[in-house]
Amino acid sequence: LDQVHIVLNSKGQYVTTTKQNENFEHFYKKQQICSENEFPEFLESCRQGLPSVFRVFLHKPEAKLILSKLKGGAFETAGLSEVSWYPYKNTFRLKKTRWEFKEEKECHDTVNTWRNAGSIYRQEQVSMVPVACLDIEPHHNVLDMCAAPGSKTIQVLEEMHKDPKKIPSGFVIANEVDQQRCSKLAGNLNLFNSPAVALTSFKGQNFPDLKDEKGEVLLYDRIVCDVPCSGDGTIRKNPNVWNLWNPARGNHRSSLQLKIARRGVELLAQNGLMAYSSCSINQIENECVVAQLLKEFEGSLELVDMSHKFPGLRFEGGLATWCVFDKEMREYTSYAQVPETLQSQMLPYMFPDERNRHLNLERCMRFLPHYNDDGGFFVAILRKTANNSQSSTKRSNAKLYEETEPTTEISRPVTTYASEPFTIMKKFELNSFAGSDLEDLNEYYGLDINTENVHHFAKEDGSPSKFLYYMNDSLTQVIKNNREALNEVGLLGAQLAKKTALKHPKTNYQLRSDAIWWLQHQLNSEKRRVVEVSRQDFDQILSHREISTQEVSSELRQALIEKDFGLTLLYLEEYDMMLPIVSSATSLQLGITRVSQKSLCGLFNIACHS
Repeated sequence: LDQVHIVLNSKGQYVTTTKQNENFEHFYKKQQICSENEFPEFLESCRQGLPSVFRVFLHKPEAKLILSKLKGGAFETAGLSEVSWYPYKNTFRLKKTRWEFKEEKECHDTVNTWRNAGSIYRQEQVSMVPVACLDIEPHHNVLDMCAAPGSKTIQVLEEMHKDPKKIPSGFVIANEVDQQRCSKLAGNLNLFNSPAVALTSFKGQNFPDLKDEKGEVLLYDRIVCDVPCSGDGTIRKNPNVWNLWNPARGNHRSSLQLKIARRGVELLAQNGLMAYSSCSINQIENECVVAQLLKEFEGSLELVDMSHKFPGLRFEGGLATWCVFDKEMREYTSYAQVPETLQSQMLPYMFPDERNRHLNLERCMRFLPHYNDDGGFFVAILRKTANNSQSSTKRSNAKLYEETEPTTEISRPVTTYASEPFTIMKKFELNSFAGSDLEDLNEYYGLDINTENVHHFAKEDGSPSKFLYYMNDSLTQVIKNNREALNEVGLLGAQLAKKTALKHPKTNYQLRSDAIWWLQHQLNSEKRRVVEVSRQDFDQILSHREISTQEVSSELRQALIEKDFGLTLLYLEEYDMMLPIVSSATSLQLGITRVSQKSLCGLFNIACHS
């Protein structure tokens, strides 16, 4: 009898499985996804747990401290090693799975604190490939069509914030149709807190035509199209794939994937790049979709060769042929053989033809779990070489099934409720922060904030929330040009400030501590609320939530007196780091979250009295 395993999935839920599925094995052996000699290695890798990988945010001031700790031998017991192929030397891999790593309690607590403080992000290696291929610059306009849980959107933002001293001139719209997944996406984006991102919730295949400043359709320099899929490439972290897998899961998804990708190409600017990707290894969801796109957009779309992009990362080229099976593992060699009852699932374009051999499908990137001891994945980088008009007839003549989506799937489960549907989408008000409040905030901190770039979300009763959000100029322009289409959003820019509870403040708003990393370089030359601090004073203040003013140096006390106390940013030059405090003649209160305090205390090797 097959051995029964009880293992945790990616959500920490126990799954009972034999890690066997004859149809899965037969299907992928028939697809020739790897050599016959390599196939047992592929299967064995699928049965192993997935090692953990995380990336350090280089735009954060604490990055130098984290990298020093990681490269200095920390976490050796967990099998830590640097991921050599990723461009910025800021990505690390643990031999242990996410759940095994918990056994390394001290190491796990440290990494978890860094994550909750917004200093690192967990993401599979292969999942990092699509955005890494796009060569994103700070001025690019980017659309992430199916963005949850936010891994690739955050990668985009890292690229846009490559120079932390400048606010990006471009923007990214993170779109996600499923409201439960939107909530997770918003949480991850809030940890990053960038002024260059908006969260929308449209069906990817129906993403609206937004208008640019000329009233023309807004096109994007880069598009991330990571489509919903059967998710069999996640088999190492989602062992239920062994229990549920059948070919129909890929067949059901292919049409939706094609519609989303087609919409992406329509919205792509000329010479722009789109990354099509999925966490499936099924050609029906991958090469099949890409081949149909290339046929529909013939003469205006091409695959980009990435074969030499990442030395040290193994992947194989795409395949031009594949086999088509139904749920019961019956194989069909042409659409003419498909029974009428299955013709809504198995469509003519799903069958490979001779034209496929001339589409350069070998430029696609196929990742199998054993290649890099990681997950299964697929990536295709597409360049728009001409506008859409050249291929509109081909697209309009394409026979496509208007899909009724299945109620279950492996990679992106949809939660349904009997009551009113859950939503995080909110109404907002532009130009809501004006007059003396704005003048006071600018004057107090030495900022030059434009009213048009600031907004608040409305509460259920219509009153403004206590938080103010700031958008960069380009995102502000997009919102102004599209108020009807973007009447509700899940997130818009970065949290800038919140109403202060201080008595008799000189400004009614206090800057958010998680906005300091991008705000500190926007302060004017006077730096009105900035005080340079010694390492000794910095450590003393950081280690407590509140201390007596008499516990710091006389030099710091004098500097605070000259600032008339109040809301102050302590500047530690050695690490280009600012620490917000609330100071008075008698006490100094730390102005960061407890988790951020714990993280920084650990990095500076000082006791944390939180």
